[in-house]
Amino acid sequence: MGIDGRSEKYFGMDYKFTNRFSYYTELIVARKFTDWLSIQVAGNFSHINRVDSLMEHDKFGITFSGRARVSPQSSIVFNYGIPLNISAIQEHTTLTNAPQQNFGIGYEVSTSTHCFQVFISSSTDLSPQYIMMENQNDWTKGDLFFGFTITRLWSF
Repeated sequence: MGIDGRSEKYFGMDYKFTNRFSYYTELIVARKFTDWLSIQVAGNFSHINRVDSLMEHDKFGITFSGRARVSPQSSIVFNYGIPLNISAIQEHTTLTNAPQQNFGIGYEVSTSTHCFQVFISSSTDLSPQYIMMENQNDWTKGDLFFGFTITRLWSF
């Protein structure tokens, strides 16, 4: 679940706090094939409470992800998300801004306390529901963006 932190003005005249909510859920099937290769396939569902009148509230999608370990501390990771056009849940007969597929690839280095990722992706959003529903960047046309994350690893 996500909560949009933009100003109330963004949501229009009939603003309610619940307009800020968005949701994402997925069913993941994953397998570690070898000591160095793991693959994951996921079916997902996204919902955004308040959208522009020309956009959809709901979207199903499929995501493929994986990790190829290149050393004990580093891996190459990838992600490919495909938003599905399912007419049974569409609110509009023609989508004016159909979301684009998302592609990302990165390099990950882990230490005992942190995980560092450097990646290239066709999405500028962080929330998976916005990636699946609003991504307008086409990676086949060079719409790629550079990113970097640091994650603190805890061992209790």
